[in-house]
Amino acid sequence: MRTLKSFLLVTAVLAIIPSAVYGQASITGVVKDTSGAVLPGVTVEASSPSLIEKARSVVTDGTGQYRIVDLRPGTYTVTFGLSGFNTLRRDGVELTGTFVASINAELKVGTVTETVTVTGESPLVDVQSTTRQRSMTHDVIDAVPSGRLPTELAVLIPGVVTTGSIAFNGQGAQDVGGSGGDQVVTVGIHGSKGDSSKITQNGVATNMNLGNWNLITPNIGGAQEVSVNTSGISAESTEGGVQMNIIPREGGNVLKGSFFGSFSNNGMASNNLTDDLRARGLTAINSVKKVVDVNPGLGGPLKKDRLWFYGTYRFNEADNWASGTGADPNWNNPKSFVNPYSNLASLAPVSNDGTWNEGQLRLTWQATPKNKLAFSEIAERQCKCPSYNSATRSPGINNRWGKPHHSETADWSSPLTSRVLVEANLFHQYSRWGWFVLDGTDPDIVVIQEQSNGTLFHGGWLSDFDDHWSSDLRYRAALSYVTGAHSFKFGFNNGRSDNDTLFVPAGVNQPVSYRFNNGVPNQVTEYALPYHQYWNVDADAGAFAQDRWTLKRLTVNAGLRWDHYKSTNVGQRLGPAKLVPNRDLTLQDTADLGWNDITPRFGASFDLLGDGKTAVKVSVNKYVAGRTGPFAPPIGGGGTIANTASRS
Repeated sequence: MRTLKSFLLVTAVLAIIPSAVYGQASITGVVKDTSGAVLPGVTVEASSPSLIEKARSVVTDGTGQYRIVDLRPGTYTVTFGLSGFNTLRRDGVELTGTFVASINAELKVGTVTETVTVTGESPLVDVQSTTRQRSMTHDVIDAVPSGRLPTELAVLIPGVVTTGSIAFNGQGAQDVGGSGGDQVVTVGIHGSKGDSSKITQNGVATNMNLGNWNLITPNIGGAQEVSVNTSGISAESTEGGVQMNIIPREGGNVLKGSFFGSFSNNGMASNNLTDDLRARGLTAINSVKKVVDVNPGLGGPLKKDRLWFYGTYRFNEADNWASGTGADPNWNNPKSFVNPYSNLASLAPVSNDGTWNEGQLRLTWQATPKNKLAFSEIAERQCKCPSYNSATRSPGINNRWGKPHHSETADWSSPLTSRVLVEANLFHQYSRWGWFVLDGTDPDIVVIQEQSNGTLFHGGWLSDFDDHWSSDLRYRAALSYVTGAHSFKFGFNNGRSDNDTLFVPAGVNQPVSYRFNNGVPNQVTEYALPYHQYWNVDADAGAFAQDRWTLKRLTVNAGLRWDHYKSTNVGQRLGPAKLVPNRDLTLQDTADLGWNDITPRFGASFDLLGDGKTAVKVSVNKYVAGRTGPFAPPIGGGGTIANTASRS
């Protein structure tokens, strides 16, 4: 209820408060006459089918410079017009990500009816921004054999590497060809930490507030492109790691569709298990069982120039044979204590199977000439059933995510004048996920660990597993003032999250686990379960100011950011449980994390030859470190009391 009230309150506030300017492309340049004198007052218009409002225009300032910001990816025509001069038009200007295209113009004296069309290559070098960025369009996304996730696209950039993963279906962090399915992966570059990498949509983070891990699996079929920032991150972002921004598709005035499909199985995969490796003791390797990816999409007008839609669906299945393990014939027999892995060759092969279904719909509405709104709804469901992971273990759990998971976004932009731009962005998500006992599991099954080789049988896990749900709400606010030579932007962001994790017996139904050594029992571990861990993010806020000045061939970028974070472990009453029948504890609210940080950002770019083809850039920035992964427990709450006891 508290989250619903917050959601409604923020929705109302955003109707009157401008929100953050997320990174979009821009066109800038200088307009002169044939004598080389600058021309103020020239109307410069950028038009493209990518804009539902068709065109956006500005006027050159006293230095003859202009800047058109907040342009979606696409191909643009730039038109220059001034009374008493020929009209000049430049076609075929391609924009991606936050690229700053420099388009200069020279106007000749002539009649207003004359139009001169200039053709040429689109600018290839951004000589003003100091952010290092690569944009992945569908020409690359659909052609390269990858898992088509933002992190798997980012590692195609030289220097970007995977730094960690939660591989629920037995595959490692580096996925090739999509065999890993919907992996949860972090990436880094030049020594940056994976916890500082982040996936955003239109500049708003889609990660859990438990940490910078993305448990949402983006549907890349609904993305116009993916921009990857690797260094020189501006003051709009808290962290300085690899930042991946998804720019969603919005449809258009023409009904268009797309389809991506791929398939692979074991018969289509090579085998590098050589006789030499077999002689060294490696008898089996992980291999593909079946990989399926189906991703159709359709978009177009509901009302031409006023209301567009784009919808897409993705089904992804990734099944992989697990090496070093096999099917335990007695996994559900509570009276059997035989370690099945003492003779792997006698066991039938097993596979880690994962499926993911996701559908989304986005509407873009040009409500008035100065007000554009967009709304999207996303629903997805995932399952790793069963989950063996890469260790030798019997089945015991299903890993289900999104039951169902859903998220909503709302975007608003308004160019109040040719120099003032305001935007709004809101993101809300609800998710439930966790590890759940396989249907039909005997209630008397107890998980067993063989100490001599670390194998597990009679269940999937020794540690506690959990059923977790979270509700996250984020919003941002900013205002931009843009002239030809100068652009200034300031704003804020905030968010909150409510989380509940239920810890229950490990992988099975009994609150105990056994340890054997060469088949002889030597330890029992008892668990005081179940208990909850209630954990809330009360504030995940920040404010920033970002300034950019262009002085002839030099562009200076300077920014300052303040970040505030506060979380709380919510109190609870712990009543009796199976092994603690007299438990009666009341835990109070306790402070978890809290900080305030101020971080400066500075960068400069110099157009070395003045032709827009060579730039020298430097940046010096300070960032806030990203938070740890989603499975690191909070400081307080139910996790701080003794919940396990091991006895010989």
